[in-house]
Amino acid sequence: MNRLAGVGVLILLLMNAMSSQVVAQIQRDTSKVQLHPVTIRGDKNSVFFTESGLVLYIIDSKEITSSPATHLNDLLNQIPGLDLRQRGPAGIQADLNVRGSTAEQVGLLVNGVDVTDAQTGHFNLDLAIPLQMIERIEVLSGTAARLAGLPMMAGAVNIITKDPQKSALLAGYSTGSFKYHALQGEISYRTGMFSQYLGGEWQQANGYMNNTDFKKSSLFYQTRIETDHTKIHFQAGWEHKAFGANAFYTPVYPNQFEEISSSFSSVQLRHEGRITMNADFAYRTHTDRFELFRDQAPQWYKHHNYHFTQAVTAHTNFRWENRLGPLNAGIHFRHDWIWSTVLGEPTDNAKPVVEEADILYDHFAGRSQGGFSTNQHVHHGRWSLDAGVTMNLYHSQRFRLQWFPGISFEYLLHPNFSWTTQFERSFRLPNFTEMYYQSLTHEGDAGLQPEAGWQFETGIRRNNRFAGWKAVTFYRFQSESLDWIRLPGESVWHAANLGEMKTWGAEGSFLLRLKQLAPKMNIPLIFQGGIQYLYQISNTGKYESKYLHDYLKLKWNLQMRSELIRGFRLTVQFRGQKRAGTYTDYSIPDAPLTVVYPYFILTDLKCAKVFKWLTFFVECTNLENVRYIDLGNIPQPGRWLRVGIAVFSSYF
Repeated sequence: MNRLAGVGVLILLLMNAMSSQVVAQIQRDTSKVQLHPVTIRGDKNSVFFTESGLVLYIIDSKEITSSPATHLNDLLNQIPGLDLRQRGPAGIQADLNVRGSTAEQVGLLVNGVDVTDAQTGHFNLDLAIPLQMIERIEVLSGTAARLAGLPMMAGAVNIITKDPQKSALLAGYSTGSFKYHALQGEISYRTGMFSQYLGGEWQQANGYMNNTDFKKSSLFYQTRIETDHTKIHFQAGWEHKAFGANAFYTPVYPNQFEEISSSFSSVQLRHEGRITMNADFAYRTHTDRFELFRDQAPQWYKHHNYHFTQAVTAHTNFRWENRLGPLNAGIHFRHDWIWSTVLGEPTDNAKPVVEEADILYDHFAGRSQGGFSTNQHVHHGRWSLDAGVTMNLYHSQRFRLQWFPGISFEYLLHPNFSWTTQFERSFRLPNFTEMYYQSLTHEGDAGLQPEAGWQFETGIRRNNRFAGWKAVTFYRFQSESLDWIRLPGESVWHAANLGEMKTWGAEGSFLLRLKQLAPKMNIPLIFQGGIQYLYQISNTGKYESKYLHDYLKLKWNLQMRSELIRGFRLTVQFRGQKRAGTYTDYSIPDAPLTVVYPYFILTDLKCAKVFKWLTFFVECTNLENVRYIDLGNIPQPGRWLRVGIAVFSSYF
């Protein structure tokens, strides 16, 4: 804690020295700045939301560049409203939760294209996008996802890739603790209305403890063609990773191993005119080999689990400007299917596993869903309103129809001060793992019902060119909540509809830019932070819940970014959190203990020296070497130091 205290004292002394001059500058600066709309790029509607509207959080390119994060998962952990329960570092595996949800209730988009996994939420973040290729990250509310024609229970995260404006090359190498090595590279080419962008990444490490080694590779490519009224965007990605999955899915047999390959591709078309049309078609695959026993297996263990999932999605949306405002209407379709040695119904049309000629995919399952969505935006003076409904028809074992109305309202109390409120209904289907998985420790249920819920939130936000803050409170009511449960003392988890779940929460965030606050002083410091608190009530009775009851009760973030010396950039960030619930500690197999999740604080640091075409950097996560567990029986890495170099060249 000495380093943490030292950093804190340094910040306080610096702020104290500047305080009188800053106050004087504030008194002289009385300019006002209007709120400007933010576009969710790549979505089906290209809807404009004000900064106090339906985008819950945004991470821009400057934050991404300055962050000590080495992967998307680490970056998302900086957002107060998100809960990243990581099983492995460097993007190996993590569950993405929003405001006390489970990973199954959150959607994932890449440039507005749905790439959510239908097998399990554990695989949602298996994305083939290197961190250096990401321009922006948007955390969308459930209402925003509905407006884009994507019904999602708790919201969605939209990953937006860069659109380079000039031809360039970039290459980088880094190395660090635990024999970590990484290579990155990207190339962009732009001429007239045509652009291409290709990037890749390779990483490996021996692991921070037994059976935590990994190797991973990824490639991402996109091309854009733009004319006066028409835009075409094609993107494709591929990722492969193999890793020691120490106690990932059960602590009873911790020496697990997993190998995963995933890919996706999509084509998006946008034509602007009196009626603007957006359309996209996407295809995604995911292959998984899971070994319950990485080394020597007992005689009763027949073979590893193999899964191959595919998804086809299509969306079309039309936007028409009428007297009231823009009217959006669209249709959406998605079909998922899985071939597996475990998941699905037994099939006579078995097909061989590509990697293992003597093993067959002898189980199969598939389902389809589609529907229609419409939304009317109305703006008058200081207020604006969005009201709409999504109809979703799905078929798993039989056809069913669901309706999801939603409404959002915003009022400008002042040119840079607004109040917003939202109310909506949402749902999700059970995934293939919840329906079909059978093992010594887990038992799925093909008869599971979809879970549905109502969500309400209200909040205020103030923003100008040197500072901003927001405060929000929200409530979510879920019926037929889905989770894995078991009775105390029972060893098998059962997938089940638990019943009702109520979640209350409040969150706040702030941003302070000292350079804009006091321009004459030219202090290049940015402070940013946030906090969230949740409280849940459920009627699950005496059952233990595997995910829903282990929600993140308290989380706060604080970050300082500076460039006090020209070309030298420093970022220090702190994260504290307290998780509700308990887990069974199997570190002593013969005497398991029930353990409460502890409160902990982590410190991360990044220093970079930037030249015209060259950057050197040093970064360290968990600077204080805190020992902590965020997911039962899976210790997280201690202090992890990395050093690296990146070379940039604009060749045209």
